[in-house]
Amino acid sequence: MNRQSIFILAFVFSLLFVSASSDDNVPIKQVVPLLVNVKKAGSDKLIVETAWTGTGEEKDEKVRARLRCFPRDAVTVKNSPQYLVFGKLKTSYEVIVHKKDTDVKCISGIFDIDSFKNTFSFRT
Repeated sequence: MNRQSIFILAFVFSLLFVSASSDDNVPIKQVVPLLVNVKKAGSDKLIVETAWTGTGEEKDEKVRARLRCFPRDAVTVKNSPQYLVFGKLKTSYEVIVHKKDTDVKCISGIFDIDSFKNTFSFRT
């Protein structure tokens, strides 16, 4: 073998050695919101369903789920905040509509050590 072939083989083996050695991953906790679903439940009532998923969270970990909507004179959120466990992975809220044909902006989220906030809007 010539010098160039030996150099190439040494380089390839060194790359294999470096890529074969593995570092330990740092464990993470991450909460990810899923799509929000808004359903009409009557002439002046909406049901807002929120869902989430995540990694590194215990299924029985306690969380606080919350929904706030603005403008406050257009809608009222009835059952917020809610105290749940992370493993439920979803919740729903009752929203009473006071003004029709109004743009409403809402912020939903779950809160524990790791949390998320999700912003969405709809028209009443």
